[in-house]
Amino acid sequence: MTPILADIDILSVLKDARLFSQFSDNQLEHLISFSSVDSFNAGQTIIEQGVKNDKIFILLEGYVSIFTDDEFILNLRRQGDLVGEISVITKQPTTAKVIADNAVNLFTIHSDNINQSGQIELKSTLYKLFLDILTEKLTMTTKQVIGYQATTEELIVKRQELVMES
Repeated sequence: MTPILADIDILSVLKDARLFSQFSDNQLEHLISFSSVDSFNAGQTIIEQGVKNDKIFILLEGYVSIFTDDEFILNLRRQGDLVGEISVITKQPTTAKVIADNAVNLFTIHSDNINQSGQIELKSTLYKLFLDILTEKLTMTTKQVIGYQATTEELIVKRQELVMES
């Protein structure tokens, strides 16, 4: 059974989320005070592809699906999953559409509000989060490239073996 929103401790959700666990309770509470909880009904679009987005969403309850050019990419179902972070970091239009699969509650970080707040510590928390997201993405990409290189090397060796057998 999905908990009702009133029972969700946002601070605990953030502390359990890998990217937020590094921050102190005070930093997270400050971030929470500049953020909101948004609810979406099943089938409702949360992020529209090709549109500028200034919000990072953290899944509190419910499920969302991500599509690119109307092609299904993946579902997010874990409490604490992030949505929309790359479009906020790049300040470019979104590359995917996010739709609520069922009733969804999202913790919403409004990056423009934080950047315009003039609060250096709050902006620092947001930028540290962005840095960690980018580092994680770069690490994953690097691992994929290494895997592709190994596969390519294996293919070259196999091709050479086939040529020698002929």
